[in-house]
Amino acid sequence: MQEKKFTITEWLTIAKEQVEKRNLKGASQIYSGIVKNVPDHQKAKAGLIVVNDALDCHYFPIIPPKKLEKILANFHLGKGLNCLPELENLAIHYPESALVQNCLGLIERNRNDMQATLNHFQAAHRLNSNEENTKNYATLLIEIKELSRGLVIVDEFLKTH
Repeated sequence: MQEKKFTITEWLTIAKEQVEKRNLKGASQIYSGIVKNVPDHQKAKAGLIVVNDALDCHYFPIIPPKKLEKILANFHLGKGLNCLPELENLAIHYPESALVQNCLGLIERNRNDMQATLNHFQAAHRLNSNEENTKNYATLLIEIKELSRGLVIVDEFLKTH
């Protein structure tokens, strides 16, 4: 008997079903498989990012991937500021999302509001001290002459990872 091969659309549907069942690890595996085979698949990339953010930060429900697709497209075009109202709204509904805090920090950095940038990067790091959030937070601390705090953050990261 021949095994049925699923289309990407069918895999996306299965991933969505896994999210609805709260099987975020299963959904992440499906999205990862799609992205591995089709690196520029925007729906799968957005799904993978929001599922992994929810897994890393321990929250549910997840950010709707469709909303992230638009945000990523704007960031890619250098129009992250266009996303500010939507990101602020997402921050209200998903306060445990390091992804949202990091995006807000990037926007505020481009607006040269260092205090707001620091607040968002610090929140992103608190929610998920992964490499990107640690790098953004520590780099900003060093940039604003908070060397000792920045070095503590980097040291903690290196000890953990």
